[in-house]
Amino acid sequence: MIDKQFNVNRLIRIYSNKTELVVSEIEVRFYDVAKFQKLFNVSDYKNPMFDCYEITEEITQEIETHMSSVPNWDFEKYSYYLEANAV
Repeated sequence: MIDKQFNVNRLIRIYSNKTELVVSEIEVRFYDVAKFQKLFNVSDYKNPMFDCYEITEEITQEIETHMSSVPNWDFEKYSYYLEANAV
């Protein structure tokens, strides 16, 4: 999903815990900045969230509704991050 206000693409990147390389990307199909700020404990409501934010097991169900597809969550093998790329 391209955030037209900031001209960025929001996605979930999946990294191998063994190699630290990106193994997959999942598009965020719906981005609600206020909801994501709450999920990731971002207290500054003006923060557009361009940094990388780690997805923990506790928030997977809430974030799944925003993803174009849902991975087989495996936190022992992989790390998951919400990221933004300039378009």
